[in-house]
Amino acid sequence: MLLLGGPSVRWGDVEGVVDVGVVPCVCRESLTDSRLVLDMDEKVLLIFLLYGAGVVQSFHTVKYEYYFINSAMQWNAARQYCREHYTDLATFRNMDDISKVTRPSSYSYAWIGLFDDPASWQGFMTNDSNSWRWSATGAPSPSRYMKWNTGQPNFGGYRETCAYVYAGRWFDYPCTHRLYFVCFNGTNDSSSKQFFPILTLKSWEDARSYCREHYTDLAMIEDETENTAVASLQWSSPSWIGLHREPWRWSDGSTSTFQNWALGQPSSGVENCVVESSVQTWHDAWCANSYPFICEKAVKTKFTRIHLKLQTGADLSDPANRAQILAQARL
Repeated sequence: MLLLGGPSVRWGDVEGVVDVGVVPCVCRESLTDSRLVLDMDEKVLLIFLLYGAGVVQSFHTVKYEYYFINSAMQWNAARQYCREHYTDLATFRNMDDISKVTRPSSYSYAWIGLFDDPASWQGFMTNDSNSWRWSATGAPSPSRYMKWNTGQPNFGGYRETCAYVYAGRWFDYPCTHRLYFVCFNGTNDSSSKQFFPILTLKSWEDARSYCREHYTDLAMIEDETENTAVASLQWSSPSWIGLHREPWRWSDGSTSTFQNWALGQPSSGVENCVVESSVQTWHDAWCANSYPFICEKAVKTKFTRIHLKLQTGADLSDPANRAQILAQARL
């Protein structure tokens, strides 16, 4: 219980209970002590009751500030600079974020935080959000088993994010193309899986829907025995399996749900970092190129909601007294 008061306050003869609504107390997380601190005032006695109707509720909000750094660096160096001086390279979640950046009057390109690191997907299964994962589990296989053909996957034309099997080897391919496919029944246990070839041409997503309706899912292949079993069922045509990935992720690890690509972009399977143009559309680029860049700073704010109960001789319906109460309750 925190008491604020002075000789000008009369209390005990009148009790007023005021629900002042929500009193926001804003505490930056960088503060080492986020307890409520109120300045002394000799006009009103405040009694904070932290039980019943006086329960304190806290919540956080995050706002993002953006900074254009007009110094040319490679993408990795730009990210390191942003992480040292701000939070990270810029993540744009919507057009409002893009509009928050104060840019110079003239520039060609500037790095943003979007990239598609080949180390996450080129012949590997990792836990990164842009890595390969199985439709049945939404995750990489614990065994990390893969059977890519030579030179695969290559993310050809930035469109090949689903996988098919042919003659026991795996290839990445555009998900919208129509192929035969293989479904499976069972669990992740190899001994319980049964594979079923489907001789109907469908896109990867349509094939997955079919398998989920009639079986368990598109084929999930986790070892050499299972791969051989699928290959033995095949005919001389490529067939979808359940392997796929979501390309592009932000430097902070989040996925790229919002996109603002320029027409015809991304245009190459080997340009793995992203710049914004002077009209704020996105282009893929070589990560070793040097450009200015945009940093992001995450500002976290803590709000504390408090209900007040006051004992005072003052008229609690007086707007001036209520305003004074609110003023004392603010940091």
